[in-house]
Amino acid sequence: MTIDVKQAKEQGQAMGHAQDPSQSQATFAIEGMTCASCSMRIEKGLKKVPGVLDAQVNLATERGVVTYDPTQTGLDQMVQKVEALGYKAEPIAQPVQEQVEVYTDVASADNETTEAPPAVSQEDERAQRKQAELLRKRNLLILSVVLSLPVMILSMFFMDRFAGENILLLILTTPIWAIVGWEFHRGALKTLRHGSANMDTLVSLGSSASYLLSVVATFFPRLVGGVTFYDTTALIITLIFLGKYLEARAKGQTNDAIKKLVGLQARTAHVLRNGSEVELPIEQVQVGWTLLVRPGEKIPVDGEVLTGRSSVDESMITGESIPVEKLQGDALVGATVNQQGLLQMRATKVGSDTVLAHIIRMVEQAQGSKAPFNAWPTLSRASSSRLCW
Repeated sequence: MTIDVKQAKEQGQAMGHAQDPSQSQATFAIEGMTCASCSMRIEKGLKKVPGVLDAQVNLATERGVVTYDPTQTGLDQMVQKVEALGYKAEPIAQPVQEQVEVYTDVASADNETTEAPPAVSQEDERAQRKQAELLRKRNLLILSVVLSLPVMILSMFFMDRFAGENILLLILTTPIWAIVGWEFHRGALKTLRHGSANMDTLVSLGSSASYLLSVVATFFPRLVGGVTFYDTTALIITLIFLGKYLEARAKGQTNDAIKKLVGLQARTAHVLRNGSEVELPIEQVQVGWTLLVRPGEKIPVDGEVLTGRSSVDESMITGESIPVEKLQGDALVGATVNQQGLLQMRATKVGSDTVLAHIIRMVEQAQGSKAPFNAWPTLSRASSSRLCW
């Protein structure tokens, strides 16, 4: 991926100044969404909260971005609204640059001890939960497939061939409908409790109708006839659950690009204080500090060369494989690699102001944004849903 550094800086600055100072923006991790109608319901619900100016919920990334007036509402009100709709929302803590006083008296800075900020494990915990959920869905899918195959074979090729066949089909289909199908039944009950319907409602209704009718036909054939539809129940649940599993696996891969970008940045920086070198976490580096970058190390933050001469590999930013020579006064981009010489640099942009942070933010916004023409398909789907119901 080739990125124009100047364009990234300009767009990052534009995004930073476009927001009204009286407005705040919050990002939420939202769980429980199963289809596009879920994200639409959450968006509409959040926009009804007093003080919320805009809300965008993305089904693929399972995140919601809310712009609001902090004088009228807060995060707790928005979380409560999402939970009232039947979903779970958790505010995502934005990486905040630690505010450390820039000491003019370097001697006092050496005596001052600063603790590194605790490692942010929120994303890791969320990733572990998603991985465990994906494993659980895979196991359920295997169970459903193993039980559905004999149901389909018996129903298609050996119908009414031996006594007790319907009982055997009932035994094979019941775990599919009750265990695997509970994913859909639970979602349907949740939306029904809030006076709405979604895709889970249709799946639950169709599979339950065919299953219950087959049960009645098995034990009371005189009421509804002896024809059963166990294969329909098994096929509906298995195929749609297969789609949900593939969708969940695809969602788990949507943030790989961002994770790789985040992994490019340095973890620590060598700060020069009173002629001595101090290694600090990158979160503690402040604008104006003097840093030392050895050959083979990553440039910790954006800055400019004070002394030294070297060549820097900027391929991760520009795509150009040939290293760029850097002299005194030249600009440096964080996360690029110093190739040869020893560089002394001054930090000019840190934290969320660096080029890499702007690129990450642009990728996140691209994943969560919607094209303007998506409003027409959304409107048509909503109209079709009302007509069907």
